[in-house]
Amino acid sequence: MLNKVSRNGFHHAVQSLRVVEHVENGGEGLNLTEEVRDGILRHTKGKGPILTRNPDALPATLEGQIVRLSDILAYVNHDLEDALRANLLSEGDIPPEVVRHLGATHRERIGNLILSVIETTDLEREPLVLLSDAAHETLVLLRNYLYEHCYDHPTVRVEFEKAERLLRDLWTIFSEKRQWSGLEGEFTEEKLVDYLAGMTDRYAIRKWESLFVPQSWFVKA
Repeated sequence: MLNKVSRNGFHHAVQSLRVVEHVENGGEGLNLTEEVRDGILRHTKGKGPILTRNPDALPATLEGQIVRLSDILAYVNHDLEDALRANLLSEGDIPPEVVRHLGATHRERIGNLILSVIETTDLEREPLVLLSDAAHETLVLLRNYLYEHCYDHPTVRVEFEKAERLLRDLWTIFSEKRQWSGLEGEFTEEKLVDYLAGMTDRYAIRKWESLFVPQSWFVKA
């Protein structure tokens, strides 16, 4: 939603870098190395390639590559577990290729993917953190499956739309009534993006309720 309403657009990796450079430490930023900044900026993948040799997408350091790959290994597997707990999927819905190549449990899948990284990466041959072909293909299959059956599930889409409307309402009310935002100093669009992007789900819901839901008045008899 922020990408739609902000004149400068919004990308979570770019915003993450902005936070550590310009928001943290009272606006002074953190004293991070260029390598750490690069890793923050390039850790994202979205629907893009899991493994890449594209220098524009590849982190400059091995540590950054590990963070980038670890991020997707973690979120794909944890999202699968969340989908099972939320009853969006059942154990029988997991693609058989995933069970065959990665394992039947969360622990097995994470362990086998980590083992694949260790066994496949050969830094003497090339400075790339890799997965085996089988593990890579299976991870791509699982991610695509989650997009089709979970991230784009009608029940999930309804909640996404609610969240987008909530953030749009907050953006609009704070833009129109800037004093309600509570932001210190000069009000700028960048500050508003920082404020909204930094909200937790629960905080955003409470803030929306405080602004848009009428409060009851109790009058003594």
